[in-house]
Amino acid sequence: MGSWQPANVQDTQNCSQVEALEQQLACALDNGGPEDAPEERKALLDVQRRVSELKHRQSTDEDYRSGLEQLLGCATERVAHMECEAELTRKEVQRIEQQLACVLDQAAKLDRECQAAEERSRAAGKRLQEAKRECNLLEHKRKTAMNQANENERLAEAVNSICIICLARPALRFENRYFVPCGHGSVCRTCATELRRRGQPCPECRQPIQSWLRVYTE
Repeated sequence: MGSWQPANVQDTQNCSQVEALEQQLACALDNGGPEDAPEERKALLDVQRRVSELKHRQSTDEDYRSGLEQLLGCATERVAHMECEAELTRKEVQRIEQQLACVLDQAAKLDRECQAAEERSRAAGKRLQEAKRECNLLEHKRKTAMNQANENERLAEAVNSICIICLARPALRFENRYFVPCGHGSVCRTCATELRRRGQPCPECRQPIQSWLRVYTE
């Protein structure tokens, strides 16, 4: 077993006293004693044993105290390391919170932009529906106008194809027949024959009627 090293002044004094006592006991045992006093020798051996135990206990206490100090030092270092890690973690949390705030701001901005886009889309949809209704209305008006124009054209053709005198029979132009020389044909063959028999002129231009001819367009 190694020698015990004192840690302070009190320990140094105790150590000196124990060593002095141990030397006295050793000297007493080496010098021997009366052979008829074994009890005294036994008492000295018992005291020496107790001194050894005391030295051993002091050594053990010192080792315990040294180990405790080492553990305390390790614990202190560990606490300092944990505080450092906690500080780093706190800074990392702050950085993450800042990033999260930026992300939330961007998300809110995107949400506002999406809402504005939806409003523009709804407005564009309304305008598109109005434009479709206007197109349908214009298409209806166009068809109505075309139908009216076709009806007017049919009426005009019907009017032009009826004799302007009797208003009962088809006119000469309906058969592609026209007066010579003026080229009109607004009367029927019966009325044209009667006009020529009476020597009356064309009812449209008042020119004399010499005859009428059929015109082939093809």
